[in-house]
Amino acid sequence: MTSTQGREATFRDLERLLDGLLIAARSTLAALGVEVIDESDRSGRDGHNWHYLFDWAREENPIRRVWVRVSYSEPWTNETTVSIKVRSRVETFRRGQRSDFAFDTEETLSLEDLIAAGLGEVVQRLIAAGREVLERAPDAAVPFDPDEP
Repeated sequence: MTSTQGREATFRDLERLLDGLLIAARSTLAALGVEVIDESDRSGRDGHNWHYLFDWAREENPIRRVWVRVSYSEPWTNETTVSIKVRSRVETFRRGQRSDFAFDTEETLSLEDLIAAGLGEVVQRLIAAGREVLERAPDAAVPFDPDEP
């Protein structure tokens, strides 16, 4: 087996494991009103990756939204550690306009930590934290700056 075939097989094994975590989480997330969007490039055109967006929104004026993106991108190296990136964004905006307020977080979990915590629980925790930020009425003195990293 070539190293390319080995990476492919390793990615497919990991993909099945992550898909299993997603299947186990779907009913919990659906009950919360979270839309699950597959943003993966499973063909390997740009490397293999598993990306899902979990989107909770309230169509008010302004729109209130919390999304969580969980992703794994296969490193094109011999790295043995599997790192799962978890990003979240809390924002308020009016349709067709820039965000009035945004609050971003990012963390990296090992595969073992994600399995232990459960994908649904990780997403649920971040959406709950985002909703708390929205409930505290974002501080108008700290407007969102799209040029700020």
